[in-house]
Amino acid sequence: MFELDNPKGGNFVILRVDGRVQGEDYDRVIPRLKRYFGEHGQLNMLVVVESTEGLDASNVWEELGLSQRELASVMRFGVVGDAREDAWIGQMSAPLMHTEVRYFDVGEEESAERWVRAGRAAASPGAQA
Repeated sequence: MFELDNPKGGNFVILRVDGRVQGEDYDRVIPRLKRYFGEHGQLNMLVVVESTEGLDASNVWEELGLSQRELASVMRFGVVGDAREDAWIGQMSAPLMHTEVRYFDVGEEESAERWVRAGRAAASPGAQA
């Protein structure tokens, strides 16, 4: 199951991963995630891994339909999960290696959220540098 949350609005999202993903999970999450990318241009993302049973991390981004451009627009990427899931976490974060990536153990969700939220503010999609 995937759950997507955008607490307090803005360019910060939390993706919760809990085991087997169903078609309706994608139908519910993908349009919202793409809308956040469209609204903010860049995102700070926290992934909270509760269970990976029945999930193939090597193609989770592809299954979510995220383009390389969208993945490159992730400024900070935090992952909360069991340290024994290192291989899974590494697979999931590999496409994001150009960005700041940090891993947190189970129980450190608050610290992870603070770190991810502290990423630089995203410019609006039409802003000039």
